[in-house]
Amino acid sequence: MVQFRDKTVEAAEELELFQVLRTSAERNDKLGAVNDRADITTVAQAPVFHIGHTDLPLASARQLVGKKTMISLSTHTPEQVNKAVTDLRLDYFCVGPVWETPTKPGRAAVGPELVTYAANQVRVKNSAHTCHHWTRKRGHVLVSV
Repeated sequence: MVQFRDKTVEAAEELELFQVLRTSAERNDKLGAVNDRADITTVAQAPVFHIGHTDLPLASARQLVGKKTMISLSTHTPEQVNKAVTDLRLDYFCVGPVWETPTKPGRAAVGPELVTYAANQVRVKNSAHTCHHWTRKRGHVLVSV
């Protein structure tokens, strides 16, 4: 999966840039994801819409992008991971940033420990549901770290 994330561009430019990303992703048998922008996701018919905890609420995001678009959610704490693991409305969730990054100023790194925690929670609490959910919905299982 390749995610387009640039909070400095206007909508028209983002749509144009996402189309370039999508073409490249599809050529390499990958999915393209749009970050934060339900309007761009819908117009571009992006396969994945990524949101954070301060973005659109999950129910609103689903209403805007429809059932065919996968929705992913960022997690930054064990509590957010626990909630994401059991939320049947999510298609997947991400953990991070694992290390500090200039693209997210002020966002503390979660470290590899939270990645390990998330992997264990998925395996222990929800592995049967996760495999069933993805097999039924997409025909494959996706693990994103």
